[in-house]
Amino acid sequence: MPSQSFRDKVIENAKQARFDGAISNPFKRFRMTDEMVETLLSRNPAIRLDASQVKAITVSQLEKVSQVIHEQKFVDLTSGVAFPLVPDPPSPGHKDYAWRELEGFGKAKPAATYKGNPPRVDFGITKQSTPIAPLVIAYGWDVGQIEQATLFGLSLPTWDGVIARKAIETEINNRCWFGDAKLNIPGMLGQVTNLAASTSGAAWSGATAAQIEADVIELLQSIITYTKGKAELKPNRLALPSAQYAKLATARILNTSDTLLSYLERVLSAAAGGPFVILSANECAGFTVPAIGTRDLMLMYRYDPMVLGRITALPYTELPPQNDMYEIVVPCRAESGGVAVFQPTAVAYRYGI
Repeated sequence: MPSQSFRDKVIENAKQARFDGAISNPFKRFRMTDEMVETLLSRNPAIRLDASQVKAITVSQLEKVSQVIHEQKFVDLTSGVAFPLVPDPPSPGHKDYAWRELEGFGKAKPAATYKGNPPRVDFGITKQSTPIAPLVIAYGWDVGQIEQATLFGLSLPTWDGVIARKAIETEINNRCWFGDAKLNIPGMLGQVTNLAASTSGAAWSGATAAQIEADVIELLQSIITYTKGKAELKPNRLALPSAQYAKLATARILNTSDTLLSYLERVLSAAAGGPFVILSANECAGFTVPAIGTRDLMLMYRYDPMVLGRITALPYTELPPQNDMYEIVVPCRAESGGVAVFQPTAVAYRYGI
């Protein structure tokens, strides 16, 4: 049986852990049922704490784990950076999401007074929709691990939780880029309309800076042509496979300190009338071009929720922990539906780079 001083030390650790968890975790609050506490106490009578103290310790431990999990950044998953959220995200539990692909037209006219009828705007519409499907996974710890953390003020392992979150985030990322044919969910690379071979016809691995620039400028001009020069549809993003992005980031412009990446971003920003970002997205590598075969792809578009957006009804979410025999299990879930493209004319693709 532990001494009084050891008991006091455990309680002190619990109070400190509870305080740390309360100020550091903005995401959620766990609930630990009395059944879970009784299971923990019955498994180890040496824990000389009452149920409320054990609950406080374990809840604060779970909050700390949640904090670590939510702070993780998965840089290889690019959909969250590449695409904004749709302007009207569906609520959790929705089974589908519908939108209209449209091309708006209309022009305001100067007026001396407010008399008379103003010009009306209108748009061409094609209705589209996608299912919203759940993603589920779980992680947890056995009673022995929780006993160790409770007795000695140790942190519960976080690795399983991080893996669980990445598994869900990976599926959300894949749905955004590739869709899901079985569920009829459209991804960004499954809604290709303005697709053609690159202008230079040369793979960038052996292309000159002038050839690469010509490929990118042609792609920009094609979108400006399709959108009739509308400022609100001018592109401001270019997604490239990792190898092509690395070449731009390391190749130097002759007789300057500029990389090809910084030079192109500066040229494209001037043409687009605002900041232009080139991003690395290896999802663009190995795209299957119909009747051609597998080719690397570049994708140019306008990053704007009025042009396109990812459909997320419920981001990665942890439910309250559940007692399962000798384990405490944390169920996790999410709901997503790919990417909606509202303005297809503001998106273009080129292969063979």
